[in-house]
Amino acid sequence: MDIRKTKYLGILGCTLMLSACATQKVAISESIQQKSAQAASKATFTPEQAIGDAEKQLIKAKESQLNFFAPIHIEQAAESIAQAREYIIDPPSDIRNAALMAAIAAQNFISDAYKNKKLVEGHLKEALQHQKVLIALGSPSILASDYLSVIETLTDLIKEIEQGNTSEAVKGQVDLIKDMAQVEIDTLKKIHLTEAEAYFEKAEDIDADDYAEQSFEKAEIILAASINFIEKNYRNREGVKQAGKEALWATKKAYFVGLESGKLIQMTAEDSEKHILNITSLMNKVYLEGYGNEMPPQNLFNASVALVDMVRDLKKQHTTNVTAKLVNSNTSAAAQIESGTPVNTSIQDDNEAMMPQSQKLEIHTSPEIINNIEEKIVFKADEQGFDSVESVEDAEPVE
Repeated sequence: MDIRKTKYLGILGCTLMLSACATQKVAISESIQQKSAQAASKATFTPEQAIGDAEKQLIKAKESQLNFFAPIHIEQAAESIAQAREYIIDPPSDIRNAALMAAIAAQNFISDAYKNKKLVEGHLKEALQHQKVLIALGSPSILASDYLSVIETLTDLIKEIEQGNTSEAVKGQVDLIKDMAQVEIDTLKKIHLTEAEAYFEKAEDIDADDYAEQSFEKAEIILAASINFIEKNYRNREGVKQAGKEALWATKKAYFVGLESGKLIQMTAEDSEKHILNITSLMNKVYLEGYGNEMPPQNLFNASVALVDMVRDLKKQHTTNVTAKLVNSNTSAAAQIESGTPVNTSIQDDNEAMMPQSQKLEIHTSPEIINNIEEKIVFKADEQGFDSVESVEDAEPVE
């Protein structure tokens, strides 16, 4: 009886010593340490060998991300290895095989860590999937602090599972998913609305709400609608992207219209004449490039219509020329085939190179973005000729 009691006290004493350093312990910590103490009494290998094996297993465990899926297990394993090395140098006088017990305990903690990983993957599946979404979106770098906060919460839930509180972890996942969704939304706003918000602030700084009231109000409406759309439809990635484009288009227009309008208001009669001459000169250069002769004097609105007509004429001429060349090349190819002459494929390549590569940007306010917001935007008579003109003169870069 005394022998058994002494043996039990020895194992218990070693268990207490092995767990003394751990600030947090896994649910089966005591069981692992008692099991390790019993195994040490039957072991045929040295403490040094056990420590070496434990260190190798710890490296593999970290490579398998067990320091994330079972952080307490890995911490206790590392502490047990460090303790084993201390016991080799300075073994406790009242406990036999203390170093060997600690090394075996480290291996057992690592072994159980793999089991905990499977538990985490099963019970916290939604949170882990949402983490992947945030990583793919770039949240760790775009919103580092917010991302770190939700991952710290996820780590806490993992630790709950390690400590045997699985039901608490599952309950906590509900709130975590909400927090992760907010990080996802904020990341999307950062990606798609940062530039638009910067232009809107610049428009405010130059008093665009006074100099370009209609454009500013429209930008304000679209920016608010885009924010609202992203918050409610954040998983609609294409819709989010379009919302960002529309917000940027509107806010840039508000800024540049405000910038030019402000200049006009502050101009003298002489400055106004120079400004109009500059605009007509630019338009005339385009007309001259297309038709080879100067544009007749006219108001700005009619001048812009003339430029549109010019572009249409040039496109029609281009299409006619391409069609004619295609007909000629096909006729020539048919004649070569009929005569047995090899067809010159370079003609087809030339034709393909000549095909028009028209690109049309259409940024408009979709019903989804505005969502029941009625736009009552009518340009004043004195703004009619300038709506399409957006000058970048003297514009500062967006910060």
